[in-house]
Amino acid sequence: MLYGYIIILSLLLILISYSYGRKIGNKEGYYKGISEIPLSLKLSYLQTNECPICNKQQQSNKGGKG
Repeated sequence: MLYGYIIILSLLLILISYSYGRKIGNKEGYYKGISEIPLSLKLSYLQTNECPICNKQQQSNKGGKG
């Protein structure tokens, strides 16, 4: 009987630890994704010379200042 309680308690502890770790991981992943979005938008613009939001083509600035 005692072993049954120990096994159930162990499984419950594992489940709680897993859900808590998953919650922390999702939060960290969300903030990492939010910080990476501006960089990927800039990279997309520089590679294609096209606005990634509205798909408007921009003129290249070859030979000019900047």
